[in-house]
Amino acid sequence: MKYYVAADLHGFFDPFWAALQEQGFFSDTAAHKLILCGELFDRGPQAAELQKFLLELLARDELILIRGNHEDLTLELLRNWHLGSYKKRYHIANGTVDTVCQLTGADREDLEKNGRGGKKIPAYPLYPNPDPGHAGLL
Repeated sequence: MKYYVAADLHGFFDPFWAALQEQGFFSDTAAHKLILCGELFDRGPQAAELQKFLLELLARDELILIRGNHEDLTLELLRNWHLGSYKKRYHIANGTVDTVCQLTGADREDLEKNGRGGKKIPAYPLYPNPDPGHAGLL
């Protein structure tokens, strides 16, 4: 089994896709998996595209996810939404609120009025590792 490892994607799907192509991930005919060491979202504009691709890899059992501190930030944001967590400066500055908007298709105003916009965010519950790591700590 061959493993490809990446971290700190931060929602920038196009450069990530290009790096995978350059390294032969898509043309590799041998059994292989991608290991992502946290920091999948926040900051970048392509959270939805990244999530779609990761869910496809998970469905084919070609992905191992390791939770990082930005995933922890998102979980905190969602768990405390009813307490106004979306107003916290660090959730705004880190791009956590923007990530939730990208993944749900809702804008900030909708989210503030209606919770999470009534839509599921499937990416974050998929982390099997209950112990947070950061950029490669297994």
